Amino acid sequence: MNDFEVSAVFLGGMAKVLKENGTFGRVIERISPASREALAEPYARRWWPSQVLEDVLSNGVELTADGYTELNYTMTKNSLGPIVGPIFQVAMALSGASPGTVFARLDKAIRTGMNGVKSDWLPLDSNRGTLRITYPRPWVSVAEHTWRGTIRVAFDFCGAKHGRVEDFRLLQERKVFEFDVAW
Repeated sequence: MNDFEVSAVFLGGMAKVLKENGTFGRVIERISPASREALAEPYARRWWPSQVLEDVLSNGVELTADGYTELNYTMTKNSLGPIVGPIFQVAMALSGASPGTVFARLDKAIRTGMNGVKSDWLPLDSNRGTLRITYPRPWVSVAEHTWRGTIRVAFDFCGAKHGRVEDFRLLQERKVFEFDVAW
């Protein structure tokens, strides 16, 4: 069941970071043959089934919470950042260089990496709000930590040096990940 898909750019960026941190070989040994093929040749097709990423995160990669955050921070910054950066730069030029501006447009940016995953920004005031990420099915719990890496990239885009996640909730049987953020 391909309930959502992961882009070649996302998977290619993940493979690159795993190679750079020296864990690619170990990950390849632990995942299914189909996931192994996808991670080894991520640009063989534009979109991959979500099960590939699930296999990599759940079975292949063994990291601490901070390790997952760093993995996704580096991948997002280096692989997806150059693609979505211009979207955020234009938005910040029009609406101000605030994390709220970036989070409000994150749903469009997510589409470069994942097709079928949605984000909503619920502002609470000018310096904080809730970022809600919704998957079409229950998703791996380590995604909390990978999203923390993406949130760090969002703070970096607008220079929010004191940006932070204040609270996190996993809802609807692991379909909804909510982050209360402030800066």
